[in-house]
Amino acid sequence: CWQRGSGPRILRSRIRLVTPPPSKIVALLPFDSAELSPAAQRQAIGMDEDLWTDLLRLPGIEVRRLGNGQVLESGAQVGDLDFIVSGSVQVARDELRINARVFDARSRKVIWADRFQGPVGTVFVLQDEVSKHVVASFDSMPTGPDGSASRLPRSAKAYELYLEGRRAEALFSREGMERAQHSYRESLRLSPSYAPALAHLALTLDITAQEGWSDDPMEDQRQALNFAQQAVAADPDHPFVHWSISRVLSHQNKYAPAMDHLLEALKLDPGYADALAYMAYLQIFTGKPKVASGYLESARSIARPVPSWYEHADALIRFSLRDWQGAISRAEAAL
Repeated sequence: CWQRGSGPRILRSRIRLVTPPPSKIVALLPFDSAELSPAAQRQAIGMDEDLWTDLLRLPGIEVRRLGNGQVLESGAQVGDLDFIVSGSVQVARDELRINARVFDARSRKVIWADRFQGPVGTVFVLQDEVSKHVVASFDSMPTGPDGSASRLPRSAKAYELYLEGRRAEALFSREGMERAQHSYRESLRLSPSYAPALAHLALTLDITAQEGWSDDPMEDQRQALNFAQQAVAADPDHPFVHWSISRVLSHQNKYAPAMDHLLEALKLDPGYADALAYMAYLQIFTGKPKVASGYLESARSIARPVPSWYEHADALIRFSLRDWQGAISRAEAAL
């Protein structure tokens, strides 16, 4: 499977002990693909992920990933947001074009916009340029703990294979998971320590085992944990690697370390809705449905759109609280 309860309050108090209040809150909208080609869609996914991780490495920045359903530009409430980042990706022949912009969340005034264009093989250079200019528009500098904007794979081909895997994984079918695993393994053959590929390979192996799509689920679970541990070792500052290993550990009934990894993910990104929602699952599994309800409410308040698996978690919470009709309603909504 993929705020107001006592759970989130406890969680946030733990986070605040180690995380100072953000000086800027940035909303990141998904980069659109201006065309329907698979190449453009893959690059849009990659731009979203890389910009998210680049911004998370900056001190004083809180990043909130929003869906296009939140039409902020047309007058929706922006709350405490300072900036909104959006953009689009086009691929024509072997040329990659990235359009990006930053606008003030309150005035809706565009404070920076630019176009970046170059051969597809220079995708890392283009992405770094986008990240540097986006962050510069916040009057901040794009340096992480290693002095670079992000940790990237060794080659453009490895990255392209990773993006192919992400597209296949999104199909959520046996064939899709098999294709995704093949792409991730090929990506890792070229770049063995690329943490996102390791984490997504772990995730797809775990899904294959859980969904009954595996010929040897025990072996898939063993490999999933191995790759998830490698991902954490390769990049312990990436929130998704902690979410991935948490899922794998929970399906091996190792709830305490699974929760520890979710807390680490939320320390890195306090607005990580999927980490809050999966914490709800773990609270259900450990007999705390009321605490789970608080975590899920927090996740719902952030995620746009709300994934269907949140409804499944809500159904389990209501079932545990003996709200039979509510459980049935939420389970139907998850279908």
